[in-house]
Amino acid sequence: MKIEQQKYFGQITAINADERYVDAIILHFDRPNLNMWSPMAGCLDDFLKTLTASNKFIPACYQHDENKLIGQWRDLEIEGDVLKARCYLDNIPFVNETVIPQLKSGSLQGASPTLIPTDGKRNATTGIMEVNVANILEFSLVSIPAD
Repeated sequence: MKIEQQKYFGQITAINADERYVDAIILHFDRPNLNMWSPMAGCLDDFLKTLTASNKFIPACYQHDENKLIGQWRDLEIEGDVLKARCYLDNIPFVNETVIPQLKSGSLQGASPTLIPTDGKRNATTGIMEVNVANILEFSLVSIPAD
């Protein structure tokens, strides 16, 4: 099945003046993405409650490379049908020399989640995996988001 090009993708919406954090839309609920899965509304509710109660954060990676940790995602918020978050960038050479220049130039233009589905089903008609419950492993700053 061919997925029509999405009008909305995970995207970076702002970088602050001192370049220490970026705001982003991470994903859209109830919309199939180019990876043939759809996070259903409410699928992250339990995970986000646990995260908030434990005062933990989501690791921030560069291009889904777990060897390139670049900061922490905090301030997660569901607003309408989107998950938004703020990525606080680490003050390390890789971030300062690679990540920030790519953010400023627009080369890093999106945010992308790695979700671990714990309950879902494949829609027999569309072939889309509908994720009903999921945990978050990491969010990455990426060149081309698939959401």
